[in-house]
Amino acid sequence: MNPPRALALGIFGAALILIVSACGLLTRPTPGMARLVYFGPGNVSPGDNYAALRDDLRRAGWLEGQNFTFDWRVQADTTGIEAWMPELEAEIAQGRPVVVTTDSTAHALALKKATGRVSIVVGIGDPLASGVVTNDAHPGANITGVATSRYPQPSKKIEVLKEALPTVTHLGVLYAESTNPNLAPSLAEFEIATRQLGLEMASVQARRREDFEFAAPWW
Repeated sequence: MNPPRALALGIFGAALILIVSACGLLTRPTPGMARLVYFGPGNVSPGDNYAALRDDLRRAGWLEGQNFTFDWRVQADTTGIEAWMPELEAEIAQGRPVVVTTDSTAHALALKKATGRVSIVVGIGDPLASGVVTNDAHPGANITGVATSRYPQPSKKIEVLKEALPTVTHLGVLYAESTNPNLAPSLAEFEIATRQLGLEMASVQARRREDFEFAAPWW
């Protein structure tokens, strides 16, 4: 359901550059280096995965160690965010520019709950449907960013499937994590699309090999 990671990172990097430029951080004198904080799941490596992001920032005039610092806070869940958020808010109060970024919907929701002062840039599936923002054009408050996977996509996939297999009558949707904030809006779009095309849909959680065997009778 997601675009290629390189594409998502390219869009994400563009959003970061937009916000720091809009804040005037490229030209405005500051008491110290700007601070860019990444907050995301534990399977993300800052080495290889974010080389493209660093390149984009470098082209925009941001040089790590010269006018900004990277702070990687990588953890599988979102616990403990309340413990270190006051540190960032204190830096803002002292005049230091701080931006927190994430490409995880769950982490974005945690950031939204934790602070209304720190600038947050998200690059996630659907910020509107997941409740990270209340308006696409004017997200307001302290959050901005991009949607990396809009939800006309499921309906288009089903249209292509129906064209390729015109006799198909049932659609099976497998998902891994039931707690993923993007799951509900995505399944809703799948269900609308299948109904419009005269199909029946069943969604089943599948994380292990035996789950696939359990799912088979549903369709």
